[in-house]
Amino acid sequence: MQIKFAQQRDSGAYECQVNTVPKMSMTFQLNVVGNLLNVCRNSLLYNRSGEDM
Repeated sequence: MQIKFAQQRDSGAYECQVNTVPKMSMTFQLNVVGNLLNVCRNSLLYNRSGEDM
């Protein structure tokens, strides 16, 4: 993940997806505070094969 020019309004949950079987994704919480950036890993999610993520 590459983050450029983050602003406070960009704070929130983001999902990173991996094209594997079973399909997987990881959710991150992005908190932009002034000039600081805090990324917290929340959980590892699995999706049933064949479903859109």
